[in-house]
Amino acid sequence: MTTPQLSTDALDANERRLLDACDELMPETLALTSALVREYSVLGAEAGVLEVMESHLLDMGLPVERVPLPEKGADAEQAPVARGVDRHNL
Repeated sequence: MTTPQLSTDALDANERRLLDACDELMPETLALTSALVREYSVLGAEAGVLEVMESHLLDMGLPVERVPLPEKGADAEQAPVARGVDRHNL
């Protein structure tokens, strides 16, 4: 089975620039994805993956705010899950 090739003949200049920019970002995108996948990130042990993402966002000059997760049972509409101290979300 062959993979169909995308024809770029019908693209205008803006669409070509957009695709070229995406192609240029692919190595960085794959590197970040690989770094995230390498981290253990199951519920309750997601600190490593959050640190990778935080570092990447800071490297891009974006602000990062760690938001503490609520204690177990604090939200009556969510299923109770184990939540520990010093767990954050970005």
